[in-house]
Amino acid sequence: MAAIIPERIGHGPLYFFVTTFTAFLCLFTVVYTSHWFLPLNSPIFIVASMGAAAVVMYAAPGSPMAKEWAFVTGNLSAAVVGVSCFRLMGDSAFTGPVAVASAIGVMHLLRCQHPPGGATALFAVIGGSEIHAMGYHYVLAPVALNVGVFLVFVLLHRKFLSWHAARSIEQDALRNLLEKAVRRPLISTAELPVAESTRIDDEDIDYALAVTGTYLDIGREQIKNLLESVLKRRSLRNSFELHCAEIMRNDKPLVAYGDSLLDAWLLMKKHDCDFLVVVDRGGFVEGVLRLQHLVESIREIKGIPISAPAASLRFDRRGKEFDRWLKVALAPTGNVMTDKPEVVGQLMEQGLQASSTDIVADLLRTHPNDNKEITMPIAVVADEGRYKGYIDLRHLLG
Repeated sequence: MAAIIPERIGHGPLYFFVTTFTAFLCLFTVVYTSHWFLPLNSPIFIVASMGAAAVVMYAAPGSPMAKEWAFVTGNLSAAVVGVSCFRLMGDSAFTGPVAVASAIGVMHLLRCQHPPGGATALFAVIGGSEIHAMGYHYVLAPVALNVGVFLVFVLLHRKFLSWHAARSIEQDALRNLLEKAVRRPLISTAELPVAESTRIDDEDIDYALAVTGTYLDIGREQIKNLLESVLKRRSLRNSFELHCAEIMRNDKPLVAYGDSLLDAWLLMKKHDCDFLVVVDRGGFVEGVLRLQHLVESIREIKGIPISAPAASLRFDRRGKEFDRWLKVALAPTGNVMTDKPEVVGQLMEQGLQASSTDIVADLLRTHPNDNKEITMPIAVVADEGRYKGYIDLRHLLG
């Protein structure tokens, strides 16, 4: 049911009670006022689009379509368009659709998109002979009259939202937030992947909505995706201005030029990684062994006892069949002379290197931005050239 019924976010019972009662009071006053100002034989006292407007203006006040400008200008311009279309085209099957489509176009031009405006335009066409006889008086009364009275209640409701926001910063929420911060280990966001450092919890969203008094007519996941995308971009921009030493990692094992490919692959599998940095005995970087390059090279070798299965390079998506094939393919032949690569140095690639004091943004500008460069880790070395860590651009980019 959670996938079908939208979740409720933004406000508690008080807000929903006040909103519901305000909508009732607003529409009742609109009808009463129209009866007061319009003659008793008036063909209509309230347009049906006011009912739709109540849903938009009170139930989804955070929507751009619920702005006061959109409500007033959208309904009035749509009423003018609807009357004009009927006067030009008469009572035909095309008049109603043309009126609504034209109203949408006008609302786009005036930047006042308001869904109930479509109903306001359509009613001017299908309202019957009495509505048709009103002509442009339909725009003034009942539409403009309804909109004016309606707007007063909207402004009062928005005033309540501001008051409610000021009372929403509760001590319990602040205390929970502080307790959570104390329990969380102190760690620099530079040490985290961008996706992790910008992660937003549900309670973060609830607290922000309570503090700002905001009600959004979109789901929590949509809010999270939007905010995380913004934070990710900001974090990524900040990361590019850091030195390599500030964001490098050193959690992968190292291999030597003469190590067997089978041992190197088993290390990759054990540590769930798809590359290894190759260093010599002095700790100087010689290159990089990438799993993708290893597998592509082994696939081209003929004479392997079992055929290579079509499988993803990711460890969590390969199966036992793939592991069995690669283990057989990488097994040493025992022969002194063989065309099959057996040691790391035979499939090692020239990797990218950077000093620990280099700026990440400057480093990216000096390398081509193709797929291979993105998957190739950057080895970070000290001033004397010895290995200190690595930067994985895929990890940095989230």
